[in-house]
Amino acid sequence: MFGSNASATSTLRFPQDRTSALAQVRPLLELANLVRGERELEELLDSIAATISSGLGWQTVVINLYRPAWDDFQISTVHGNAEAQSALLGSTSTWHDWTPLLQERFLHRGAYLMNDAEVDWEGIELPSFTPPGTVSDEPDAWNPDDSLLVPLAHSESRLLGILSIDEPIAGRRPSDEDLDLLCAMAAQAAHAVEQLQRRTEIRRHRAALEHLHEVSRRLTAVLPPEDVLDAVAQGIGRALAFDRVAVLLRAGEGFAAAASCGWPGGELDVRLTAEDLDALLDAQFESEGCFLLSSEQALERAQTEGGYESQLNGRGPWAWDHHCLIVPLQDESEETIGFVWCDDPADRLLPSPEKLRVLRMFANQAMTALELARTFAAEHEANELMNATVTSSPLATIRVDRGGIVRAWNPAAERLYGWRAEDVIGRPYPCETVAQRLEFAHLVAPVLEGQSYRGLEVIKETRDGRRVDVSVSAAPILDSSGGVVAAIAVHEDIQGRKQAEAALRHSQELYRRVVETLTDLILLVDLEGTVMFTSHAIERVLGYGREELVGRRLADLIDRDDLARLQPALAETLETGRSPLARARLRHRDGRWIAVEANATAVLDEHGRPKQLLAVVRELA
Repeated sequence: MFGSNASATSTLRFPQDRTSALAQVRPLLELANLVRGERELEELLDSIAATISSGLGWQTVVINLYRPAWDDFQISTVHGNAEAQSALLGSTSTWHDWTPLLQERFLHRGAYLMNDAEVDWEGIELPSFTPPGTVSDEPDAWNPDDSLLVPLAHSESRLLGILSIDEPIAGRRPSDEDLDLLCAMAAQAAHAVEQLQRRTEIRRHRAALEHLHEVSRRLTAVLPPEDVLDAVAQGIGRALAFDRVAVLLRAGEGFAAAASCGWPGGELDVRLTAEDLDALLDAQFESEGCFLLSSEQALERAQTEGGYESQLNGRGPWAWDHHCLIVPLQDESEETIGFVWCDDPADRLLPSPEKLRVLRMFANQAMTALELARTFAAEHEANELMNATVTSSPLATIRVDRGGIVRAWNPAAERLYGWRAEDVIGRPYPCETVAQRLEFAHLVAPVLEGQSYRGLEVIKETRDGRRVDVSVSAAPILDSSGGVVAAIAVHEDIQGRKQAEAALRHSQELYRRVVETLTDLILLVDLEGTVMFTSHAIERVLGYGREELVGRRLADLIDRDDLARLQPALAETLETGRSPLARARLRHRDGRWIAVEANATAVLDEHGRPKQLLAVVRELA
């Protein structure tokens, strides 16, 4: 049965069989490759559904894609059953419709799995299609009214859509391993959709900036003011996809249209006064230099806003709904002399910060033809921010440009390697020795070609000749068009960690040898008295093999009378961490009683509480 407002993650557990593991990895790799290259969303969704179907053995895969403009879900993809395609494709549903299925009782390993007896489909208003088939009495059989849903989660903890999956080829309900793999593939699919949406948004943002640049280039020529404003209005309409745009300038106590885009003759009628505009330009509504108000907020502050009502409205928290979007135009003295009014966004969505930022840039063009200078200023600010970040980083940070010239060498790099910034910055990356040339070829050059890596452990030489262990992570720095302009690398001094690891290994090896050579018996038991470890001396003292007592209760080997006398010593160990020397009789593997003496020490957890007892046992002659 086809019918999530939740995000889920699962851990993929691969089987021991290598062939089976590779079979599981293959569809995941196929999904990972889907986002590469230029794809439209519809093509990507079809590929995702087909990959899940062929990779996991489900005949029908349905993708319910969330639509922010309408705050609902639309079935955008139906893979498999032709009747299901005809019945479901294009259907919509609301959050409320999904609520009965997204219950905690159905959640299993990140998916929502329901059998036909658990859901009253008559009371659910989701678009649905029941595939042909008969109900089976077998406990693991998949029945026609069974349902399997998997959320497609965005990285920002919101929902991209819901997978509805039906008709397993095997005719069986999915195992836990099947669900783990399905959820892993759903997470990969969600990542692919999110990346495509982000790339689409980036392309739109880049196209808007390119259009802005074109407008700026045109405005470098001497043009009449009305031509400048018209170029801005037309540019906003085309680049930012607003159906209606107007540029209004101060005229007495009100404003008059100086340029527009998308307004039929005589329809543009704005009765806003200067006082009304000041009321709308409240700091609480400001974002990226633009002012966005709901219809209620605008009417509350300016009763004479205008007679036009938005036509391209949506529904939900992300949607445009008769909103008011204005961008003030200010002269050099910061006096407001007009504003840009935008309405009817083609996508019916509220503008993103990036879109508002570009809109502000277009508005600036209405006052000046110096937008390129503003862009350079913004890039300079970004560079300054990056330089400040590099300078304050506690890790050695190095930046190299495309020409192999060192452009950043922070104080942490000075401390780690001994060279001062003025000795390095502005000079080629050192390639004088064979080792240095190999370092550039393997650590720097690949990053300048677009590669990245993290946690690569290498040994580097300092200015004074010392050799230090460092962990290097590096990534390319891209320009607005996606080209590599530099490489930035972070070097972490791991000398202390390496020494600590070596000391730990030495300590562990020393402890192992001591335990193996002791003639006394070493026992480790948990607080329930279960044996967790015995030393080699167990064979000599009690006749058991080393693993023979592991998992058994130590009390089973102690004489009953002696066990009662040992309770105070046990209590003292738990309270103080150490016990007095105690004597008891232990049963030998052959049934004899062996007299021993022992003392114990409590093994503490990270909170200082006893979690185990370590006992040293000596046989009495």
